[in-house]
Amino acid sequence: MASTSPPQDRHFAEFVQLLGGQDVAWYTMLKQMLDETPAVDNLHHALDPLLPLISVAEEGAGMSVEQLTHVVDGTLQSMRIKLITLQLQDRFNEHYAGAINVYTQDHVKWFRFISGLLNDQQGRVSEGRISDSVLACRKFLKLLMAALRALPPQYVTRDRSVVRGVAWVYPEPANPFMEEYFFPGRRIYFFTMRSFSLSEEIAKSFADQRGHQAATMFHMAAGSIGYSISDFSALPQENEVLFMILDEAVVQKVDVDESDGRPLYRVMLRHLIPEKGQPEKTAEIQALGARCQLNVSELAYFFQEGRQRPTTMDKDAIASAELVNQAFDALVAAIERDIQGKAALFLVGATGAGKSTLACW
Repeated sequence: MASTSPPQDRHFAEFVQLLGGQDVAWYTMLKQMLDETPAVDNLHHALDPLLPLISVAEEGAGMSVEQLTHVVDGTLQSMRIKLITLQLQDRFNEHYAGAINVYTQDHVKWFRFISGLLNDQQGRVSEGRISDSVLACRKFLKLLMAALRALPPQYVTRDRSVVRGVAWVYPEPANPFMEEYFFPGRRIYFFTMRSFSLSEEIAKSFADQRGHQAATMFHMAAGSIGYSISDFSALPQENEVLFMILDEAVVQKVDVDESDGRPLYRVMLRHLIPEKGQPEKTAEIQALGARCQLNVSELAYFFQEGRQRPTTMDKDAIASAELVNQAFDALVAAIERDIQGKAALFLVGATGAGKSTLACW
């Protein structure tokens, strides 16, 4: 089943989201927040700012702050026993193990709550700054990141491919155009910890949560740096592998599997691993953002319709020229790595004006 292309450039969704400033700005803000958060080595200290928020949320299972504190106490106690059982008590501590366990707990849905805050594009930023609710997550995120990095080498899944199942197709089930949305070379940033599984069967069970409907499987190729957390998980049967917040992957291709009578899209990814530590892209992202201070709404219309919005003012030609210049700057910024040192042709013209013919010459 071939996907239906949208009536626009196939790179348009990526252009609007990333170059329009949303991903660029949020990446920069989120990384700065995490970089500036002091190291945390105590699970209670990491979760204390979150307790008043989650206690009044659905994910808190109706528990009070005091009851949630007891949950944390119980988690630490169980992790002390777990570490002795695994003979890791001298190599890994209960606060690190507890952070991983809390991430996976299903009665109090800690990370569902945190992920909801991080993925809320409307609420995560308020008046140009990170919202107080997201700031309340930073200590736990910092502790969880430290815990993953401190795991013994046998928990790093470098030589295994892993899979993530999602009961969704993109950009929406009613109008999927997966091959265009996940075009080869598209870069994806993880704005929360991202869960995969060593088991394709388990991943497929998540993909099937909407029943026998179209779904997506993300396959991360072997050679990635993920962290196998089953030994510390509240749900060890999921064979879960975590990828770090702000990690980056690149799309290789999209395959469509219709062997069971419905489209199951398989997005093949490769983890982009920096030479040293976590991705250090702040300067690159900021430079890209500085070059793309655009009127996103107007430029989006321009790309879709091939003209500016109707206006009663006598400035159509000037405004159109400004949009063309902005489009040029944004597109060059998007592909500058690929065209560096090469000749590039940028053509603008009405439909049927002969752009393709001219380019082929």
